[in-house]
Amino acid sequence: MSTFGQSGGRAGGSSGRSSINIGAFFKDWKPTTVLVVLIWSLTNLIQVVPNATVKDWQFLSSLSGEPLRREVMQRVEKQPGYEKMNDYQKEFAIKSEYENAAMGNNIQVLGHIKGHTVFTNLKLGLDLRGGSQLLLRAIPAPPQVPEITNEVMTGVKTVIDNRINSLGVSETLVQRAGKDRLIVELPGIKDPQQAKDRIGTTALLEFKEMVLTSDGGVTWKDANLTGADFKRAQANRGAAGNWEINFEFKEEGGKKFGALTKRLVGQYIGIFLDGQPVDRGPDGRPIPIERYPGVRVNEPIMDGRGQITGSFTSEQAVDLQQKLNAGALPVPIEILEERSVGATLGQDSIQKSLVAGCVGIAAVMIFMVAIYGLPGLIADLALILYTIATLAIFKTVPVTLTLAGIAGFILSIGMAVDANILIFERTKEELSRGRNLYVAIENGFSRAMSSIFDSNVNSLIACAVLMVFGTSIVKGFAVTLAIGVAISMFTAISATRTMLHLIPKEWGLFGHRFDGKKVGQPASKEAV
Repeated sequence: MSTFGQSGGRAGGSSGRSSINIGAFFKDWKPTTVLVVLIWSLTNLIQVVPNATVKDWQFLSSLSGEPLRREVMQRVEKQPGYEKMNDYQKEFAIKSEYENAAMGNNIQVLGHIKGHTVFTNLKLGLDLRGGSQLLLRAIPAPPQVPEITNEVMTGVKTVIDNRINSLGVSETLVQRAGKDRLIVELPGIKDPQQAKDRIGTTALLEFKEMVLTSDGGVTWKDANLTGADFKRAQANRGAAGNWEINFEFKEEGGKKFGALTKRLVGQYIGIFLDGQPVDRGPDGRPIPIERYPGVRVNEPIMDGRGQITGSFTSEQAVDLQQKLNAGALPVPIEILEERSVGATLGQDSIQKSLVAGCVGIAAVMIFMVAIYGLPGLIADLALILYTIATLAIFKTVPVTLTLAGIAGFILSIGMAVDANILIFERTKEELSRGRNLYVAIENGFSRAMSSIFDSNVNSLIACAVLMVFGTSIVKGFAVTLAIGVAISMFTAISATRTMLHLIPKEWGLFGHRFDGKKVGQPASKEAV
């Protein structure tokens, strides 16, 4: 047969026997790349853990709010060496438990093997996974914010994004809906009240001064300095290696801050976001107001610049920076509408999507085998690689799959075989001209490449337009379709080509068999 990587001619030596030259197989980058992609895709997409671990994750995912927090804290406190952990180690342990809860709420079980569960955890959107959807409206807050502008809405959107992400709620969607409204989708959160509690109802950054009460307690008094006076904050590592947050006020705010710090030298100022201290405890939540020490004013700060120091981890410092910057616009918000998407609807949608996907793949595979025979079977194997690799990329990015996104993926499956059909038809033409097997395959790929490239580029351009100008649902469709188109080019050019070159010449292609004689040369160099 013709061995992979040769330009034609006799491959089996004087004996004339058919064999696969494995050494030649690995000389080219394409087969090696195909194997690497397959191994990476399988290891990334599929996970195997003991059944008890999955049950534990699912138990955590069944909890929410205060019960979940208590369970997480109990588990962390039982860990060996908890008493010796610093704040960073405690926060990491707590974060790991919350991640386990999120994992249990978003896994797709593929099967069970000897006490272990085989699963993947593609991220599913609200329409597939169920959850809550809220419609929010921003309210003007004169005199600081007399009207709702694009800048105001951008600030509100960022605040809500940061608040949700800091609480470990993943796959969320926050998008504009008109001049002063936002739509917030929280997959996995079935209780609308829990969703409202996580989002809050205001987005207000305030600076307050500490006041001692007559009974020796502490209260915080409004200092008439809010996020409207704030300019920006930046987290940095200090000279001693500790994280600190440098901040700056606008011109008018700087004057207010200068007068405030001059009056409160040796005393304390509190920084509050949505009525809660910006400092967080080891569980990642704002510390109680009664335990909040505030920030000591060591000297008057007249240039509108200051610094917040404390026992911050890098994550806490960056989070505080984001919250300070996001809270720079004190705009209250109200919840106009709340809606819950049930798990039954989501599960029904998943089942129908899976059936549609399986039927679509099966139909394409049967068609290819019926029309092209052995090359069609090779195209089917490339299609399986395409499906595995695409899903693995969806998981890695990660892509949040909605019904529209799955539709884009299923559509890309049909488009994935287009390149194979073009290649096969060009190869048949080359064989009809008397080319040997290797030369016919190479010429077929070379001649088909321009059409394949132009077609896929046009599809990617259309996807780019949909991503830029489309709504969230349309964007999900465009993203999955674009990824599918890109992967289909790789599988057609590399996987299909590699496997075609492994066909012995005695078997032939499309009814043509060969005696190993060199008939012609490739029309052009490899396209890839």
